[in-house]
Amino acid sequence: MKLILSDIIQLTERPFVFVQLFLLTFLLSFFGYAQKSSIKIQLNYNTKSIPYNLTCQEPQDMPKIALSLSGGGSRGLSQIGVLKALKEAEIPIHLIVGTSMGSIVGGLYAAGYDLTDLDSIAVNTNWDELLASDRRTNRRDLFIDQKLSEDRAILALRLNKLKPILPSSINDGQKFSNYLNLLALQSPFPIKENFDELSIPFRAVSTNLETGEPYVLSRGLLTQALRASSSVTFFLSPVKYDSLILVDGGLVANIPVEITRKEGADLIIAVNTTSDLHSKDALDFPWIVADQVVSIPMRLLNQDQLSDADFVITPSLSKKLASDFSNIDSLIIEGYNATLPLTEKISEAIDNLFKLRLKKNEVFYKKIIISEQSLIGREYLLKYVNKDSISSADLLFDLYKINKDLEYESLYAVIDEFEDYSILRFEGTKKPVIKSYSFDGINLFNTEEVENVLINKLINRTFSGGKVVSAVKEIIRMFRQRGYALAELDSLHFDRVTGHLYLHFKEGVISDVKINGNNHTEKTIISREFPLSAGNIFYYESIQQGLRNLRSTNLFDNVVISVEKTKDSSFVIINVAEKISTLLRVGFKVDNENNAQINLDYRDENILGTGTELGTMLYLGNRARSFAFEHRTNRIFDTYITYALSAYYEANEVNIYKSNYSSTGKTFSRDIIGEYRQEFYGFSFSLGSQVKRFGNVILKGKYEINDVHNLREQLVLPNKNTIVSLKASSTIDTQDKYPYPTNGLRIVGYYETAQKVLGGDIGFTIFGIEYKGYFTLNAAHTIGTAVRFGFADKTLPLSQQFSLGGQNSFFGMRDDELRGRQVLNSSLEYRWMLPIQIIVDTYFSLRYDLGSIWAEQEQIRFKDFRHGIGTTLSFNTPIGPADFSLGRSFYLTKDPLSKMIVGPLSFYFSIGYYY
Repeated sequence: MKLILSDIIQLTERPFVFVQLFLLTFLLSFFGYAQKSSIKIQLNYNTKSIPYNLTCQEPQDMPKIALSLSGGGSRGLSQIGVLKALKEAEIPIHLIVGTSMGSIVGGLYAAGYDLTDLDSIAVNTNWDELLASDRRTNRRDLFIDQKLSEDRAILALRLNKLKPILPSSINDGQKFSNYLNLLALQSPFPIKENFDELSIPFRAVSTNLETGEPYVLSRGLLTQALRASSSVTFFLSPVKYDSLILVDGGLVANIPVEITRKEGADLIIAVNTTSDLHSKDALDFPWIVADQVVSIPMRLLNQDQLSDADFVITPSLSKKLASDFSNIDSLIIEGYNATLPLTEKISEAIDNLFKLRLKKNEVFYKKIIISEQSLIGREYLLKYVNKDSISSADLLFDLYKINKDLEYESLYAVIDEFEDYSILRFEGTKKPVIKSYSFDGINLFNTEEVENVLINKLINRTFSGGKVVSAVKEIIRMFRQRGYALAELDSLHFDRVTGHLYLHFKEGVISDVKINGNNHTEKTIISREFPLSAGNIFYYESIQQGLRNLRSTNLFDNVVISVEKTKDSSFVIINVAEKISTLLRVGFKVDNENNAQINLDYRDENILGTGTELGTMLYLGNRARSFAFEHRTNRIFDTYITYALSAYYEANEVNIYKSNYSSTGKTFSRDIIGEYRQEFYGFSFSLGSQVKRFGNVILKGKYEINDVHNLREQLVLPNKNTIVSLKASSTIDTQDKYPYPTNGLRIVGYYETAQKVLGGDIGFTIFGIEYKGYFTLNAAHTIGTAVRFGFADKTLPLSQQFSLGGQNSFFGMRDDELRGRQVLNSSLEYRWMLPIQIIVDTYFSLRYDLGSIWAEQEQIRFKDFRHGIGTTLSFNTPIGPADFSLGRSFYLTKDPLSKMIVGPLSFYFSIGYYY
């Protein structure tokens, strides 16, 4: 017999039945002693730790729902859409196991990033730059001398006692690692070294390179775990983790379902964003074949893994390449759309599994009357009307649904059993309500936003760990958006009697900076590059700058910033892995003027751990050669003072040209009529200051012997002079890359004077400025401008004079075709990056040159200006720029019969880096 109030109302239309019911109720009220027992049914909860030292409750019998996120490069970013759909469907996640890109998406989500944050990170990150097939450091992070060294090297080999150490990957992964490090530090929740203490327990899957077995990372630095799991073989360098060498987990578990099951998952949702095999038509290149060979066994493993998953979500990504990071928005949408049709089934499966667990020790109750006094969960009670029996498992499941938001401190079903029937009701006590708040510790920004969050999210709501975490997380995000990466909730107190919530925040003051891993390098060399110290606020941009500075020293394989906290202190730890400091840089070039050339630079970049360099450079070419021995440092102690001491020898051959005009006077040719060699040897000392990372100011003194002598014909006066000079110079270089910069500029200005009183044979003064600037429109169209002018007095010797001509100087002229003491020339260039690659990035450019050279200032006349125009087809190859040019020069005259005198069409080619 099961009756509720609505039934009673209906029975009033039948008086006799109503009278019977009245009598029954009367008897029940008077003979309560007939009640046999009262049974309390209560769902058992486990207390679970959540961020900010808070706790929440979770049903003991709730199945463990796990996400198994696969790799797939750019395709893996579609998993953000999967997470979004699952969250909207309120599907609980108790564990995330990720491989490669899946570990990055899953790890950041577990660390507290909202889906809007992940969406923004995925779309706004320059993935192509982070994962470029280039080990070079960003030019703008280097000092001027470092830029020059990097610009002319094809290959840099580290040497261990003269034994070459070959690179283990195309990209050393430092930029990528630094970026992951910054993301981990910026996470809203405090990063724990035990990944079970993240907002969602997390595992990153990597491969033990020594054993070939999966290695599951469950603790340590989150940065290292994400980096190890995504260390694509041959592309990103392996990660040293304790005594292990770890690489991409995709080699052995690209869809880590089996590992997820071993971690205790009861229901697994696998997300498959792996790539399909290449088609037959694509197997024309050896690197594609190599990728296919690796992918075939991985595909078989993937199929086995997917068969063990309870649900498989496969976004429709068609032919999207793992390396294609364009249109990421569409990838996320595809992940979302692929998940929506499954959310209802997943929810049902979770509920069914939960109910099945609740059925242990299940009891059925019959002849239930629903108590009119029960106001809690009324909609759940109504469904039991007209049922023959009620299961304890059903009641427990209803209690879970009623208290899904954990509003109740205690909640249970009560069944009062009588001889012939039972009365069912839900009883419970709600948690205390937050009625007021106060907070302190926020001084870095206006607190009005903080108050709005607390009012809207907490006031007049029950106190629960989940709600407080949500509100505090939003406040912490305010800190993060302003760059305060160490700000945190230090403590909170809730008065259950008054309903007052007190929050105390810390804004992230650094107690001390510690350094780990520097077995050779002095600590001061590291600390001077890190812009934060004890007492400073832990600021995102400063951390970013510190990582960039340390990376640009070229002394470390890896740098990771971590934070160690005690009750009252926050220590910043700079973890470094040192490089072997001895290296050999190799440069190679071949061109139409000098044929094959090679450049070798052997040096130790960290003498005695002081960050100073000692090196030997050798350059050999058909028409030029040089040798130098130098000692230099980019910074002296904590200052930006720089110095260099060098002993050197240089020599090059110079052709002498003569113009021959045609009989019509409309064309001319340039013929070689002689050749001489000029040699320079001596030593120099430079002292100056770096101007941040984009410039310097240098004072240089040199003692140099110049020797000029003829090789063919006796057209120049042989001479040998000792030159002692002082030179003041300044350089600014903000070009974004070399070769083929797209924006930035380079300016070099100098003034040099040589005097006999200093001990030289001759005296002279020379002054010059060189400028190059670039800007780009629509990513493909670059405009370049260049201006150079230089002036010297009449005593400037031939060996020190300006030169004009050549592929990169003036079209229509050969190298050093014009020489003199006064120079003025300019260029305007248009460069187009072709939309179709010819294996590598390909460019087409046009350049117009204008200028000339004069022996003396009095001879400078604008009518003597020569014009040059040419076009170049360029390829950005792995061994350097390959440029193929055609150019012609001409004069303009006032002669009505021949207003333009045209020179010969010149062909140029150059392959390799410019020295």
